[in-house]
Amino acid sequence: MCAKRVPSKRSKTQARTNTVAETVRDKPGTVTRPNGLFAELCIGKPLYHHNLTVFPLSWAHPHEAPYTLLGTAIEAGEAVVEEVNEAGSVPNLAVTNKADRPILIPEGEILIGAKQNRVVNVTVLVAAGTKFLMLC
Repeated sequence: MCAKRVPSKRSKTQARTNTVAETVRDKPGTVTRPNGLFAELCIGKPLYHHNLTVFPLSWAHPHEAPYTLLGTAIEAGEAVVEEVNEAGSVPNLAVTNKADRPILIPEGEILIGAKQNRVVNVTVLVAAGTKFLMLC
C-alpha cells in the first residue's frame, strides 16, 4: 500500500525540496507527483530505531531488474569467472558475460573457486557480451 503523504516536522518555509523527486505544490497540503520513474514510487510506513527513521521505497507495480546477479548468471551458464592466466594473480579475476544483459556483482560477494576464494571489494556492473578484469 502506498502512503499518500508523509507529514514533515519542518515548517512550510523549510520544506522546499523533496529528497526523492522534485514536486510541485498547487495548494497548501497537496503535492503533485512527477511523471516518469518516480510517478509510481510508494513511500511505506516509517521504521524507527532510536534516533534513526527509515522509509521503505517501492514501486506500485514491480518490474524486472535491468541486470542479472552474478550467481544467477553462473547457474544459467551466462557468466564465467576465472583466473586471468595460468599462474593466477591473487587480486585479479576475469569475468566473462555471455548474456545479452548486464551482470551485477555486488560488493561483498564471495567468489568461491579458482585458485583461492576472493571477496569483491567494489560493486561492478559488467556489460553484456564483454570480458571484465576485476580487482578483488
